[in-house]
Amino acid sequence: MPCARLISYRILSLSITCITTPKELIGINKLSCSHIKLYLDKDQQILQTVFITQPSGNLYPEDKLHINDRKFKEFVWRGDERIASKEAIFSEEEKNS
Repeated sequence: MPCARLISYRILSLSITCITTPKELIGINKLSCSHIKLYLDKDQQILQTVFITQPSGNLYPEDKLHINDRKFKEFVWRGDERIASKEAIFSEEEKNS
């Protein structure tokens, strides 16, 4: 599937990724890097992640990475507040004025 969008991060970033097969968890990849490129498909799903500048980290077996180290510190998921469509950006009141 061809890439529809490229996102390039040029700031020190932390990545935590579960590496899986269809049947099992291989491990958890935790690393930092100062330049990361994400290639997305038309549905905004990640096709490929490329760590370009100074990647530093490890692939840990699930039992070797503490549960607290599998999440970003102080991160709070707020997915229920995510804007799902262009139409949802403005309230009905704002659309009618």
